[in-house]
Amino acid sequence: GEVVAVGSDVTGYSVGDRVAYIGAGSYSQYTAVSTTWVTKLPDNISYEKGAAILLQGLTAWTMIIKSYPVKKGDWVLIHAAAGGTGRWLVRLCKRAGAHVIGTVSSAQKEAIARADGADVVLNYSAQPSEVAEGDVAVDRRLLRDIMDATDGKGVHAALDGVGRRTFDLSLSALRRLGTLITFGNASGPVPPVDVLRLSKGNYRLMRTTLFQYITTREEFDEYAQPLLNAVAADELDVPICAEFPLAEAAKAHEFIEGRNTTSKIVLKID
Repeated sequence: GEVVAVGSDVTGYSVGDRVAYIGAGSYSQYTAVSTTWVTKLPDNISYEKGAAILLQGLTAWTMIIKSYPVKKGDWVLIHAAAGGTGRWLVRLCKRAGAHVIGTVSSAQKEAIARADGADVVLNYSAQPSEVAEGDVAVDRRLLRDIMDATDGKGVHAALDGVGRRTFDLSLSALRRLGTLITFGNASGPVPPVDVLRLSKGNYRLMRTTLFQYITTREEFDEYAQPLLNAVAADELDVPICAEFPLAEAAKAHEFIEGRNTTSKIVLKID
């Protein structure tokens, strides 16, 4: 939105500046925001795109830079690859030169993940799963497909925002010295983990959250500015799957709960 007033101790921002921010109070025409999580928008980025970039875009950006620094040639497993954060992860990993394996839940989402650049897309709803029960619950069909794609070695990193349903598959899909980053609980929280399971391949396990990477204004700018610059230079697109007027916010939530999202939803405020 547009800055309409600044505090007496605020520096770097003026009335009339075009900005985007992360924080509470966004379901309103006016809101007071902390300068810790606000940034100026380049002129060629619309307010709609500005609203759609920061939360999911920075979650993905910090993950592939800090949580697991993705390198050229890496194999990366991304669950919910056609979802909001998943689509950012697919495109950022491809931009870094990695090979991407994405999992999705429908033919429509399979097409989206492929269009975003995923090298291998696995639709876990396309055929009955083969789940091995016991200490772990792994879809053996998906695991075979992942191993086939990586010449039996497994992935360098698994980026898992689904949680309970996919955690064991992610861990089983790692190659020696692989890294599992868990960052969401879409299917429920991951149960307690026996850390001895990590010794099978000297695996690394991390539970990451965006806000622990952006605790200061300097940290926020460190990640936000390069991301916005990449969007402004047309190096990255900003997918928006639906827009609702603020008065229909309830419908937006129903849209999300119906698992219809394939990117960000934007509320339009008059």
